[in-house]
Amino acid sequence: MKRMELPLDLDIVGLFGQYDRNLKMIRKMFNVGIELKDGGIIFDGDSDQVDTVMEIFEDMIKMMRKKGVLEEEEVLYIIEHHRNGERGNGKKVADEILSTSLLGSKIKPKTLGQKRYIEAMKTHDIVFSIGPA
Repeated sequence: MKRMELPLDLDIVGLFGQYDRNLKMIRKMFNVGIELKDGGIIFDGDSDQVDTVMEIFEDMIKMMRKKGVLEEEEVLYIIEHHRNGERGNGKKVADEILSTSLLGSKIKPKTLGQKRYIEAMKTHDIVFSIGPA
């Protein structure tokens, strides 16, 4: 059993998702008990799985700090990267701001793939891509 302290100003509902969707999804995928208690999260289960889930929550919190909100797709993205052995991508993706609109909203890559695409455009004269617009 391990415990992670949460920042006092963190939006718990935003972290756990509407109707605890994010929480339930992570519990089911990793078979780890997750409980909110006394300003922190208690994790219970296999040690390796608990460590992975704690890292996922750390990345989710980093993403929330950068963006303000956490979408379900972003949670799935973070989970998938941890399952593939890639760590800490929540902060890497959210760090780079490409531009700011006239209304002040920030334009930035939402996924690691988009970030790689932007880097390719910066370092090469021609970049080809295949996929949906």
